Amino acid sequence: MPLLFRVLVTFSGVCFVVAGLAQGQPSLSNMAPQGLLPGQTTNVTIRGDNLTKPVQLWSPSSIKIEEITVADDSKSLTCRMTAGSDCPIGIVGLVAANVSGVTNPILLMVDDLDSVADNTANHSIADAQEVPTAIAVDGVFDGPKSDFYRVSLKGGQLIAVEVVSQRIASLLDPVLRVLDAKGNELMIMDDSPGFGADCHLLFQAAESGDYILEVRDNRYRRGGTYRMRIGDFPILTSPYPMGGRLGATTQFRFTGQHSDEPLSLIKYLPVTVAENQLAISVKRSDGVSSAMAKIAVSELPEFTETEPNNHPEDGVFVTVPCAVSGVLNTKNDQDHFEFALAKGQRIDCVGESRRYGSHALVHMQLIDAAGRSVAETSINDSDDSQFTYTAADAGVFRLAVRDLIYRGGESFAYRVAIRTGADYSLTLKHADKTTVRVPVPVGDRALALTVSAQRRGYAGPIRLKIREPGPELDLYNQTIPAGKDETRLYAVIPSDSKEGEFWPLRFVGIAEIDGREIQRAVTTEATVRSTIPQLAYPYPWLDGLFTVGVVAAVEPFFAMTCEAAEHTIVSGSQLPIPLKLERRDKEFKGAVQVFADRLPVGCRIDVKSEEDVYTVTVSCAGDVPEGNQTARLVVIGEHSGRTQTFVQDVVLRIVRPDAPSEGKESAETAG
Repeated sequence: MPLLFRVLVTFSGVCFVVAGLAQGQPSLSNMAPQGLLPGQTTNVTIRGDNLTKPVQLWSPSSIKIEEITVADDSKSLTCRMTAGSDCPIGIVGLVAANVSGVTNPILLMVDDLDSVADNTANHSIADAQEVPTAIAVDGVFDGPKSDFYRVSLKGGQLIAVEVVSQRIASLLDPVLRVLDAKGNELMIMDDSPGFGADCHLLFQAAESGDYILEVRDNRYRRGGTYRMRIGDFPILTSPYPMGGRLGATTQFRFTGQHSDEPLSLIKYLPVTVAENQLAISVKRSDGVSSAMAKIAVSELPEFTETEPNNHPEDGVFVTVPCAVSGVLNTKNDQDHFEFALAKGQRIDCVGESRRYGSHALVHMQLIDAAGRSVAETSINDSDDSQFTYTAADAGVFRLAVRDLIYRGGESFAYRVAIRTGADYSLTLKHADKTTVRVPVPVGDRALALTVSAQRRGYAGPIRLKIREPGPELDLYNQTIPAGKDETRLYAVIPSDSKEGEFWPLRFVGIAEIDGREIQRAVTTEATVRSTIPQLAYPYPWLDGLFTVGVVAAVEPFFAMTCEAAEHTIVSGSQLPIPLKLERRDKEFKGAVQVFADRLPVGCRIDVKSEEDVYTVTVSCAGDVPEGNQTARLVVIGEHSGRTQTFVQDVVLRIVRPDAPSEGKESAETAG
């Protein structure tokens, strides 16, 4: 879309739920079952509120949804859902939309274990619910009462048990116990490192008989949902290496508890992916059920440590840019990598660990050829440590990696991405009321978000667009100017949009750096964490997702009037077009912004305001051809969480000026 505009006022506000509309928005609370078998169709019941007809259901994963039936009380619906046969085991999401807005995402699993429901009468060992040894139980915690399940095991039999709760955004903080038939405790697990509040264990029966699995909330709270998986899947912590290069075939090993069998997976990585992570399924060679895991993916070459590299003189030499992976096997372990940098060369080092299940807190230090520390990670709230350094002189540098508090073990894997040259990243600017769930009233037509750029050696412009595939919406203020760190981006939905329409949106930035087009996604991790605090690391499909629904019209808070729809302008001159702002809501005190698009080539606008009159001055170059052309003026205002638009098409009748000599001659003749 050709676009020429002048910014009149820069707003520092954020995108948030429209005041007065949030209460009536639909919501989702839980579903049964909470798991979908890959390649199979499952009848699902979803509960919530304000699920008035008609309802749309959407998933960012390869899940087919059909035959939606809404209950008369609008508090539940049923449907048929089919997960793709190639869906890995893991957490996926679901969003509903109707004329009242868009729901929160509800999280569920794609799982190769069949589902069974908690029977709600299993609150004692005597009443323990009998379940097989390959099953997933969907339960709801009943406050001070534990849920008990009975499994029959043979002597020496191994079973894996994990409680998935925090990972599906439940408020439950589970405690898991294994008891014998008499109620004696054999094993207990609360929080599992790398899994947050969720827990897992691997249990081996000493003798044949019945065993009891007990699950409860550690604070005895009521209402939290959980999915307890029982099977022969491995209990994993982190993969090693932690990442792979796009388009490469890589062998991954996994740490954790999975009997004596070395566990590995050879994986062909796709050439392109939408996110920087890839969910994968892992099972034993003779296993029936799978564990869920994830790996980092990027365009970087991947290197792994070669022991011994615990001393500076044993550092592994690599060529940057690259990613390096290692394991801090023992306490006080420190790994070293060496690489050459040219004078003035810039590197960005990002250490990753806990978001992939590792127990490590990565600390990095960069040491120059003279043995001096020239860069080091700081202690902050982020689990992903990082630093940036520009080499003052050419030479060989050493990167030292250790655990922040000097711990170690087979579960202390890490990955460090080392990038060179200028770069940038983009985030949604976060404040208290920021959200990515946006109802847009009919007539308002717009949403607004502030996108911030974190520049690393690149100061040029960054152009924002909707990530493909996606709807074609008109964007305004879509460029972060050179030398600036943010823009207030406006997305305007079509004028013929109707109540109940829904758009999932993602935004990316594009910049040309050193002759290459670099594209970076707008991330929303801070906002997702604030709205779903149970998720320490938002899933890649959730990070960057905006859900936009068209809702019923509300009274406009402003209107604009344009005295004439047709204007004559002489090429090489200027034409003022006055717009009068009418404030329909007396609480609306702010200014508006005026943009123009579809302007003839060679024309531009300038906007000035005096009180509530906005004068749009069209400047027309002398070589603009004669004829009628239609330009569009777009006015955008923000008030109380709403972003309202006014659109006015104006016809510009462009005429050529009289030649100066002809004008003089005519004047003399007339005299």
